[in-house]
Amino acid sequence: MPFYVVVGVCFGSLAALMASLITYTEYQHHFVDARRTLRIALEAGVVTFVFFALLTMAVGILLTRVLQTS
Repeated sequence: MPFYVVVGVCFGSLAALMASLITYTEYQHHFVDARRTLRIALEAGVVTFVFFALLTMAVGILLTRVLQTS
């Protein structure tokens, strides 16, 4: 497994956890229903994970190709 995939999953997971926690604590003040708050926080975490994991993997692939051609 390429290194950039491992880094992407690790950083994506950390970013997703932080985004979920921040979103949950902020929306906890605005919504009475805890289920809705948890759902919104989980959605934010999933979107953040996908974004950062794909971004890291894309940069890794790009750098691998650039370094191979030079």
